[in-house]
Amino acid sequence: MYQDTEMKILWANGSACESTHMRYEEIIGCYCYEIWAQRSDPCPDCPVMKAMETCQPQAIEKITPDGRYWFIRGYPFSDKNGDIVGGFETILEVTEQKQAEENLRKSEEKYRDLYDNAPDMNVFVDAKTATILNCNQTLVDALGYTKEEIIGRLIFDMYTPESAKYAKADVFPAFVKNGKIEGEELQLQRKDSSKIDVSLNVSAVNNEQGNVLYGRSVWRDITRRKRLEKQLRQAHKMEPIRTLAGGLAHDFNNILAIILGNTELAMDDIPEGNPAHYNIEEIQTAVLRAKYMVKQIVSLARKEDYDRKPVKINPIIIEALALLRHSIPTNIDIRSNIPRESEIFLADPTQINQVIINLCTNAVHAMEKAGGILEISLERVILEESIAQSYNLFPGIFIKLSVSDTGHGIDPRIKDRIFDPYFTTMEVGKGSGMGLAVVQGIVMNHDGAILVDSEMGKGTTVNMFFPIIEREPV
Repeated sequence: MYQDTEMKILWANGSACESTHMRYEEIIGCYCYEIWAQRSDPCPDCPVMKAMETCQPQAIEKITPDGRYWFIRGYPFSDKNGDIVGGFETILEVTEQKQAEENLRKSEEKYRDLYDNAPDMNVFVDAKTATILNCNQTLVDALGYTKEEIIGRLIFDMYTPESAKYAKADVFPAFVKNGKIEGEELQLQRKDSSKIDVSLNVSAVNNEQGNVLYGRSVWRDITRRKRLEKQLRQAHKMEPIRTLAGGLAHDFNNILAIILGNTELAMDDIPEGNPAHYNIEEIQTAVLRAKYMVKQIVSLARKEDYDRKPVKINPIIIEALALLRHSIPTNIDIRSNIPRESEIFLADPTQINQVIINLCTNAVHAMEKAGGILEISLERVILEESIAQSYNLFPGIFIKLSVSDTGHGIDPRIKDRIFDPYFTTMEVGKGSGMGLAVVQGIVMNHDGAILVDSEMGKGTTVNMFFPIIEREPV
């Protein structure tokens, strides 16, 4: 259309007439804003008026009241003297294009939503540099980093040191060679240094020439599955002991009682200076140790919640520490961080006492040569669903009981075996290998979880979580 300076239409082509369903004779002399915008005055954003004011072409996108989209250009028109005498306007209807763009936007939003909220962690990795190009929100939430902290880093930075070494040497080269990875089990490391067990699947995205551009890595969190598998293996190991304890413990104690009774009678009849008296004392010591081992086995065999009642945990810890102070070497400093307000949980006080004694005994053994610090701490924590599930617990409020030492630490090669019955690194006669197995059994019977964090040369921390209850203590 061609319009004068007052926006009156002086000329229009056939398409302009068709778009308004008006004949040429009807449209000439009308004002543009009356026909398309259905206004009584010019549009404030009119590109033709702005073009006449600035003497420069202008363009805008606009939607009319009938819901149609338009792309409008305005050009100034001057006479031979250079004076602006009107404006030329081209209008292109882009309703279909806009609707297609909107549908595409919604489709992209839907895909983005599915991608970001997928149950698995997704990450795109450059096939040449192993640099992370993009990732979904699931990965961001799982690792605790922001997306900006993840993108641009090497994929190996997301793994634990052990998994990173394996991924560099074997997994990534295998992907470059074969274009895919299936079911590789590795460990990711969160920003707070905690770990996530994952199953890795990688598929290649190629260009038109068939060259690998990048890999789409999918990490599936299998932490809970691995923990359950470990518990199942532990349960299988413990089952023969439970069977043995259930069938033989009572009879075996009776036999030990006879041996111990006769040993004491024999010691009364033999003078202390006699060599036989020393030998019988050794027999007595061995029998007492055997009685203690039977007691440990019976503790493992008890699946029922014997004597569990609402109790305060603080007095149990204080009592255990009072017993320990008299037997711990002077080169070991005992520290406790126990709040005054005591939490209440459903427990057998005797078994919890045994847990503390066993863990502190192990800690003392780790520091008996060089000395160190034995610390027991207690705090109230809230476990969110993601963390609780990784511990095989329900989310909620828990007591966190920690026993730490500054000893030699646990060798990573044997860390997976520390809860095995009869496995011990102590010298013969100093340990039976039942202590941690008993501790784990008691914690599990109290609906709790136990985690061990250790580093060679820097000590060990054992964290236990017990669910808090809102009941009056007995």
